[in-house]
Amino acid sequence: MTDETSLSRLKEHFLKEQKLPSAYWAIAQRWFIPMFEQLKMHQLSTNAPLLIGVNGAQGSGKSTVTALMVKYFNEQANIPTIGFSIDDFYYSKAKRKQLASDIHPLLETRGVPGTHDTQLLSSTLDSLLAGDDCLIPKFNKANDDLHEKSSWEVVKRSTQYKIIILEGWCVGSRSVNENTLSNTPNILEELNDPGLDWRKYVNTQLKQRYEPIFDRLNKLILLKAPSFECVYKWRLEQEHKMRERLSSSSAKVGMSDSEIHTFIQYYQRITEENLQTLPEYCNYVFELDTNRNICNCDNI
Repeated sequence: MTDETSLSRLKEHFLKEQKLPSAYWAIAQRWFIPMFEQLKMHQLSTNAPLLIGVNGAQGSGKSTVTALMVKYFNEQANIPTIGFSIDDFYYSKAKRKQLASDIHPLLETRGVPGTHDTQLLSSTLDSLLAGDDCLIPKFNKANDDLHEKSSWEVVKRSTQYKIIILEGWCVGSRSVNENTLSNTPNILEELNDPGLDWRKYVNTQLKQRYEPIFDRLNKLILLKAPSFECVYKWRLEQEHKMRERLSSSSAKVGMSDSEIHTFIQYYQRITEENLQTLPEYCNYVFELDTNRNICNCDNI
C-alpha cells in the first residue's frame, strides 16, 4: 500500500469516526499534517519517547487534533502513540465534595487546578515514559464522576509508546503573581470568592503541582481562541452534541445553557491568562477565528 493510499484510508476512517465534514481534511492537510511530520522527525532523531502537550479553550478542537495525531502517528508513521486528556484525571465527586468542605466551596466544581489528581497523572506519565504497565482513568462528564476502575484503559509494557500526548484546557498553564488575583473577571469570583481564598489556592496548586508536570513536556501546541467571549458559544456546541448523543438515556444528561454560562466562569481567569502569555511557552500556536477556522500558525 502506498503512502497516498494509506493516507486516504486514514482520512476516510477518521472523518467517519469523528463525524466530521470532509472540509476538515483540507484543514488537516494544510495545518496539522506538516506539524505531525516535523514532530515525527524529531522523535525519530532522538529515538526517545516524546511528550507532547495540547492546549486550547473549551470547544477549540484540541481533542479532535489529538485524536488525529494519535491515528496519524500509529497508522501513517508507524510510531506507537497514545493520547489522553487531563480531564480524565479529575478527582471523583466525593473527593471534590471533601475539598469543598475542607478548603473552599468552589472546589466542588471540576475544572481548575486543584481538582485533578496530579499525583496519579505524574505517576502515569512516569510509567508511560518508562514503558511500564499502568491504568489510565476515565472520567464521565455526563455524570460528573470517575468511571469505575474496571473500565479504565489498560496499558501493557509490551507497547512501548514513543509519543505520548496530553491534552487539556490548562495543559502548559503557568501560575501568576498573587498581586494580580484581586482583579475579578466575572460575577462568580466576585460573589463566591471575596477573600481570594479560592483564587490563591488554585494559583498555588498550579505552581506547586501542575507546573512541574508541564515542565516535562517536550513540545507544546496551542489552539488559540480569539477571545474568551467565543468560548461560551463553543462550549454550548459541545454540550448540545453530547446531549444529542446521549438523548436516549432516561437520566439527566449534561448541563443546561445557563449552567454552562456559570461553569465557564470557573475557567475564565486562567483561560484569559493563557491567551495572553502561553504562546511564549509553545512550539506551535494555531490562531483561530470566531468560527474556529485557523488564521495563522506560529511555529516557534
